[in-house]
Amino acid sequence: MLRITRKKISMFFKNDRGMALVGVILLMLVLIIIAQAMIMLTRREARVEVEGRLKDIALYVADAGVEKAIHNINNDNFQPNFSFQHVGEETGGKMGEADVSVTQDGRIYTINSTGYIPSQAEAEASRSINAVVEVSPGLPEFAAMVGGMSSFAANIEVEGVVFSNEPISIETNVTFVPDEKGNVGIYCADGSVLSIDIGTNFDFDPENEATGVREILARGGINNSHRIPDGVNWKEYDDSDKTDPIDDTQILDANAMINSPDTYVNHDFGGDVTVDENGRATFETNTDIHLNGGTYYYPGGVEFNSNVTLVGDGNIVAGGPDEGSDDHHAIEINSNVKGDGKVNFVSAGGDWKDNIDININSNVDPHGVIQCPGDASISSFVEINGIVAVNGNLDAASNVAFHYEDDIFDAPLVDGSADAGVEMISWREM
Repeated sequence: MLRITRKKISMFFKNDRGMALVGVILLMLVLIIIAQAMIMLTRREARVEVEGRLKDIALYVADAGVEKAIHNINNDNFQPNFSFQHVGEETGGKMGEADVSVTQDGRIYTINSTGYIPSQAEAEASRSINAVVEVSPGLPEFAAMVGGMSSFAANIEVEGVVFSNEPISIETNVTFVPDEKGNVGIYCADGSVLSIDIGTNFDFDPENEATGVREILARGGINNSHRIPDGVNWKEYDDSDKTDPIDDTQILDANAMINSPDTYVNHDFGGDVTVDENGRATFETNTDIHLNGGTYYYPGGVEFNSNVTLVGDGNIVAGGPDEGSDDHHAIEINSNVKGDGKVNFVSAGGDWKDNIDININSNVDPHGVIQCPGDASISSFVEINGIVAVNGNLDAASNVAFHYEDDIFDAPLVDGSADAGVEMISWREM
């Protein structure tokens, strides 16, 4: 018979307390292990998060390098290799450095940019981007762009900016005012003692309305500089890229227009235009010509008689390298030629009378591009709304107005024209 004594009961409880102590110790060990594991996991997650954030920042830095390259391209400051440092400095956060290389194939630019945090020398993280962009051609922001000499006679108003490779002569009562973009300026690439000769009663932004460019810069000297008002940025013997000579002022692609299958050659507009035995076309007096958005090419040159109304938009192209006449100009516009649309007048070249490709007489108000590889002569009471692009000399007589406009009728642009902008073709992480 089993007898339970007080002693045995006491021993039983003592053993139970020992086991409880062991259990508590084991539980504490388990909790310590779990805590250490949690600490290690938290540290690892924090490290992964920091590394991820650094890599994200490195990608942003690499993209900043791409944007910097695009900015350089947009501003005609192409650099094949450069380092873009202190990226993000203005934010007060983690700074980085982008190492950028750019290759060019015509209007296509390939950009490789690697972003480093905080720098290439001490990189904690890095990521790379490959981007391909295309520069689309555009129109220059000049009311008149002249490859030779420029002469502005009396009572002329220029709304916008004028550029000339050779000396600029400004006679009496000439006023320059800002265009719709707020720009007003005169640039001369000629480096002679007298690059810009300013006559009496010269007004430059008299109402102080310019919000963009407001300057007169010349590679050579400026006569009568005291006529330039205070506050205008002007400089003689300027060596900036703004007064770099321009090789070719032509902005519309005459050859593309001539060779287009949609171009009308020696079109007679239902008998309102006659073409003589030498191939010269004449728009007859007192006629309404409906252009209907077409391109019309007259290889032997074209003459607009008085009182011609051009209805609608279009391109008029004349001449060519093998064309010319000692008695005529490639494009001759007589008095009272008007229009209600946008018309580009383009000489495609040739040897013409007095080397004058385009001759515009009185009471004419073209809206578009006036372009020629030779000289252009503009008589009195002519108001041009658009762009004058003359590769030779420009002679503007009295009572002529130039108003810069880039809203012209659609026409193909040459590769050497200004850049309209950069379009992203592809963007990928390497």
